[in-house]
Amino acid sequence: MNHKGYPLFSTTRFMKFSFNIKITVLFFLCLFLRFFFVDKYLENEDSINFAMGLHDYDISLHQPHFPGYPVYIFISYLFLKIFHSDVAALTLPGVFFGSLTIFPLSFLTRSMFAEKTAILTAILYTINPLCWMQSERPASDTTGTFFILLSIKFLFSAFDAARYGACTLNYGKNASVSYHLFWRVKKNAHLYGGYCLFFGSLFLGIGLGVRLSYFPFVLLWMGTLLYYAFHRIHLEMNSIFFGITGLFAGICLWFIPQINYTGITPFFYHAFSFTHGHFTDWGGSVLTFGGWERVLCIVRPFLELELGDWRHTLYYLSVIQFAIAVLSILFAFRFFPADGKRFFCIMYAVPYTIWIIFGQNVANTRHFLPLLPLILMFIAFGLGKICEVWGKRLFLILVITLIIATSSLSLTAIIQHRRSVPASTQLIQYIKTHFKNTSVRIYCFDGKKRFFDYYLPHWDARNVREVPDIYFDLQSSLVNPETILIVKKGKNNPLSDKQFSHIVTFEGFSLFEISQKN
Repeated sequence: MNHKGYPLFSTTRFMKFSFNIKITVLFFLCLFLRFFFVDKYLENEDSINFAMGLHDYDISLHQPHFPGYPVYIFISYLFLKIFHSDVAALTLPGVFFGSLTIFPLSFLTRSMFAEKTAILTAILYTINPLCWMQSERPASDTTGTFFILLSIKFLFSAFDAARYGACTLNYGKNASVSYHLFWRVKKNAHLYGGYCLFFGSLFLGIGLGVRLSYFPFVLLWMGTLLYYAFHRIHLEMNSIFFGITGLFAGICLWFIPQINYTGITPFFYHAFSFTHGHFTDWGGSVLTFGGWERVLCIVRPFLELELGDWRHTLYYLSVIQFAIAVLSILFAFRFFPADGKRFFCIMYAVPYTIWIIFGQNVANTRHFLPLLPLILMFIAFGLGKICEVWGKRLFLILVITLIIATSSLSLTAIIQHRRSVPASTQLIQYIKTHFKNTSVRIYCFDGKKRFFDYYLPHWDARNVREVPDIYFDLQSSLVNPETILIVKKGKNNPLSDKQFSHIVTFEGFSLFEISQKN
C-alpha cells in the first residue's frame, strides 16, 4: 500500500493511466474550443508590431518593441511558414500553448493536492474567460504562461523532493504524490532533484524569452534553490549547479541569437530607453498611473474575468459564480496545510503581484494571467474541502453550478468578441472605401501610424503629438494634399480648432476619430 492507501502495482498504474487520459481529453477539448473561436484581426499596436517583426525583426523600429519577444517571434515565424498568414501565425501559438498549459497545471495541482483537485482545476482552466479569451488573441501572454507554469511544475518537484529528502529511503513513503512526469527515478533518487532543478530553470529561462516581464518568477527560482540547499539531508552542490546551468542555458538559447542579430550596443541602448519610458511616460506604472483609479483597475480583473463580471448581461450568473469562487477560496485558506507548500505558493504569487501593482499597466487584464492558475487551484481545493465538511451532494451542486455559470459567461463573451470588428480595422476599411491615397495625408495621434504602416503602407501617414505639430508640418510642406485627415483615440472630438470637422467615430476596443480640413 502507498501513502494514500492505494494498492501498488496494477491498480496504481491504472489510476495514473486514467488520470493521463482525462487530462489529454481536456487538452483536446480546450484546443478545439480555442481554435474554433480564434481571432481574425490584429486589434492593437502590439499585435501590429509583432506582425511587422515577423517580416523585418528590428527592436529599434519597435518591430516589436524591446525586449523583442524573441522566443514568441520565433514560434510565430514557424507558424507563418505553415499557414502563410500573419494573424494565424500570431494567434495559433496562443491556441496551442494555451491548451498545452493544462498538462503542467494538472500535474502541479496533483503534486500539491490530489488528482480530483487537478481534474477540477483543468476543467476550470478550460472554461475560464480570461484564459480562453487570451489564448485566441495575437499576443505572447498565453505562450509565456505555459513556459512559466511548466517551470513552476519542475521547481515544485525539486522543492518537494527537498522537503522529504529524495536521497533517503523514506522519500518514497513520505512524498505526497508521484513526481515522475517524464522519468521514474528509483535507484538514482538522489539525482531526481537535480533533474527537476535543471528543467525548471531551463524552462524559466526560455519563458523569459517569451515575456521578459515575467522576471519576478526568478525570485521563486532563487527561493527554490535556497530551500533545496538548506533542506537536503545530503547537500549536493552539483544539484544546485544544475539549476544555475539550466537558467543560464534557457536564457542563452534566445539571448545569444538576439544579440548577434541586433548588436550589443543597440540592444542595451533600447533596453535602457524602453525601461525609462515604461516607468516614466507610457508604461502605466505607479509613477504615471496611480490613485484610487489604479486600485480599481487592480480589483476589476478578479471581478470581471477571474471570478465574475457584475456588469455582464447575465449578471445573475456572475453573482453566482463570484459567490461560489469566494466561498471556495475562503475554505482553501482555512484548510490549506501549514507546511512548505504554503511557502512555495507565497513565493509564486507575491513577487509577481508586487510587480503588477507597482510596475505594470493594470488596465490590461492580461498581465494577471500568470496568477490565474494558482487562483483556480485554490478554488478547486476549496471545493474539495467543502465536500469533506458539508457533504458530497452540496459539492456536486456547487461544482455543476460553477461550471455552467462560467461556461455561459465565457461563451457569451467569446462569441461577442468573435463577431465584433476592432475599431482600428473599421477605421482602415472606412478610409480605404471613402478616400484615395494620392490625395490624402493622415496625421495620427498616440502612435496610431503603425496601423497605416501595416495595412496601408503606401498612404501618407504621419505621427504627431499635438495639434500645433500639424500646422507646422503643413507650413513646412511644399505641396499639401487636397484632403487632410486626423486620427485620434477618444469618444469625443478632441480638436477644438474650428478648421477641423468631425467625420465619424468608431467605438470598440479602441476609439478613433477622423477629422477633415474644410
